[in-house]
Amino acid sequence: MDALKDYLIQSSIILILFYLIYILILRNERFFQEIRYYLLGSAFLALILPFLKFSYSLKVEAELVNNEMDNLFVNPTCISADPVLSTGISIADILLFIYLAVATVLLIRSIVKIVQLKRLIRAGEHKVVDKQKVILLAQSIPAFTFFGYIVMNREEFNDKSLNNIFAHEKVHAQQKHWIDLLFVELLTIVFWFNPFVWLYQVAVKQTHELLADDGVIARGFNIGQYQAILMNQIMGTEVLGLANNFNYSITKKRMIMMSKEKSPQIRRYKLLIVIPVVLAVLLFNLQIVEVQAQQYRIDQKVKLNEENVFAIVDQMPEFPGGAEALQKFIAEAIKYPKVALEKGIRGRVFVTFVVNKEGDVVQGRVVRGVEASLDAEAVRALESMPRWTPGYEKGEAVNVSYTVPINFDFKDDVQIDESSSDKKGNNIQMDSIAPKFPGGFLELRKYLAKNVKYPLDAQKNGVEGNVLVTFVVTKLGAVDSVRVVKSVSPSLDEEAMRVIKTQSNWIPGNNGGKSANFTYTLPINFLLRDGSGLIVVGKFDEENEK
Repeated sequence: MDALKDYLIQSSIILILFYLIYILILRNERFFQEIRYYLLGSAFLALILPFLKFSYSLKVEAELVNNEMDNLFVNPTCISADPVLSTGISIADILLFIYLAVATVLLIRSIVKIVQLKRLIRAGEHKVVDKQKVILLAQSIPAFTFFGYIVMNREEFNDKSLNNIFAHEKVHAQQKHWIDLLFVELLTIVFWFNPFVWLYQVAVKQTHELLADDGVIARGFNIGQYQAILMNQIMGTEVLGLANNFNYSITKKRMIMMSKEKSPQIRRYKLLIVIPVVLAVLLFNLQIVEVQAQQYRIDQKVKLNEENVFAIVDQMPEFPGGAEALQKFIAEAIKYPKVALEKGIRGRVFVTFVVNKEGDVVQGRVVRGVEASLDAEAVRALESMPRWTPGYEKGEAVNVSYTVPINFDFKDDVQIDESSSDKKGNNIQMDSIAPKFPGGFLELRKYLAKNVKYPLDAQKNGVEGNVLVTFVVTKLGAVDSVRVVKSVSPSLDEEAMRVIKTQSNWIPGNNGGKSANFTYTLPINFLLRDGSGLIVVGKFDEENEK
């Protein structure tokens, strides 16, 4: 749904830009064939430009300490989830239904019009005149052209004084304007919600009429006589909306353009304005798909007793009681330093530490500080943490590093009590309250273990391994932006992503009392035992995003 929404919005904006160029710069020029190509080409560009995504890598300096393994840097996002109604149907679902319903009605309407036109063509007398297929009808209808056929009333066709009507329709047939009409009809079906697409359709039809008028005059017909015939036809009716018919859009502009001199060749260079528009769109489509972090390090290499320290492992360490218990512990353990309160110092201290193989917290240190007393208090609190459940990589306990942001803040009207540095009203907290899968992590593991299906091709080829999937839990609990950060094979990766995407909404989390997006990294282990597949869901790592 998000991909469709983004595509429709981007294409609509591009279409509006191209139409504004037509209205402001090209509409009154007299090089109709070039304008026709501009209108059709720009509409086609509006359809394909959103698909042209270009990516590049960006090297930045990271503020956090990392180890030898690539860490998962979480960048702030602007992901918005749609409110969910009490029925479980989201607003996004309703909008999608409305969009598809209207598009379907318009498609059916267009098909009906085409069928009616084909019936008219089959019902008439077929002739070939000047190498053009002509359909003559007994009924009185305005002349029109469609599918390369010129359809006219038999009496009008035989009236020599109306030869210029046939000449007009012949231009439509020779230049295959009906193909343009089908294209813009499809455009209005897809982008029916954009009022500019209907104006685009009018512009294309009007350009067709100006081209046909130009063709008639080029064949030597008298302009005054031709204009008189146009006025006589003004009471005619339009033929089903899809065909080019002689009296379409009888406007003052057509009369003026017939007498206007052709635009000088140099004015055709106005069409080049489309180039900067396309370049601007392509620039907008540039995406940073890889951030190569140039780490700021306290040590050149993070080691613990000459052993490697990992950042992301198959099973991340866990604080006793989980993430919420860790937040509660930090909030209770930290005492706001008196000196910082007196000076009104606030800020966020980033502290890194290592959970070793035994689960002990060691090597606590500040990687981005605020003030000496706040920095020291943050480290002291972390060093007082109880033993964690250690992390595991490929079934073995390993050392794992963590970086924790701790926010020091207080109310402006707080009163400093000389007897204590822990002031009522202080807001000393972990950066966030994480979202929860309904029923907790155990239920998440049960859900994934039940729904992940071991791909048959992977089983046959003996492919197994641990797929690390990252995803975002949005402000309203929706699961979004699912991607693989550690791959095993295409089929295993695809299955892991599929199941993550099918999760129901989580209980949303918040950051500093405000709803926030969270990024999670979840290991899903595909194992083969005795010829059958086994799914093991590991514990996940979480990082909150503001």
